[in-house]
Amino acid sequence: VDLSFLDQLMLNQCPNIEYNVILLNYQLPAWWENALHFANRIVVADGGAEQFKLKKRDYIQNCVITGDMDSIQNETLSLLQKQGYQIKKNMDQNTTDCEKALNSLDDKIPILLLGAIGGRLDHTLYNVNLAMKRSNQPIFLINKVNLIFIVNEKVKIITNQCQNIGIFPFTRSKIKTEGLKWDIDGEIAYGGLLSVSNTVLHESFMIDTNNAIQIIVTGKFE
Repeated sequence: VDLSFLDQLMLNQCPNIEYNVILLNYQLPAWWENALHFANRIVVADGGAEQFKLKKRDYIQNCVITGDMDSIQNETLSLLQKQGYQIKKNMDQNTTDCEKALNSLDDKIPILLLGAIGGRLDHTLYNVNLAMKRSNQPIFLINKVNLIFIVNEKVKIITNQCQNIGIFPFTRSKIKTEGLKWDIDGEIAYGGLLSVSNTVLHESFMIDTNNAIQIIVTGKFE
């Protein structure tokens, strides 16, 4: 898992991965439109359109706006329709707007979920759960200061030295790390050992796990 694509996006450089973007209705990193510019496909989830309308470029060819449309203002919806954007109304009340957006993407390339964390805690936890349900596909939940993604096997993670790392399981898990200030070789669980405010010693670290776990990177992603 190479996180250097974040530095490239912050510098408005074409990143070293192909990816899709889902734009949600909460705190976005300052480079959010850079991410749209280089994306294969863009899905704007309902109220995320209120931020999307501030865009400086056109993305008509590879963008769709979806959701039950209960969070988007009528003026915004009308504006985007006049600009030629595809609107797909989905009234399924058993799925969130984020879930509707994820379900609309049928390829398996990485997804950047922008605006998916922060704000209401139940929304954040639900969005993390959506990523966990798709743990075989790289999904990155990003705001200005946090990055969350799921790993479910032995991986090398390339990131910046000294970034803070948290490791949280969904279920009781056995993990082994190499390259952190406080390496772990054992079991982690809610109600037991967790890894909080750990630090990457060099430019990468390795983690091996027998179950899906959350990696939380804290830094300045703006």
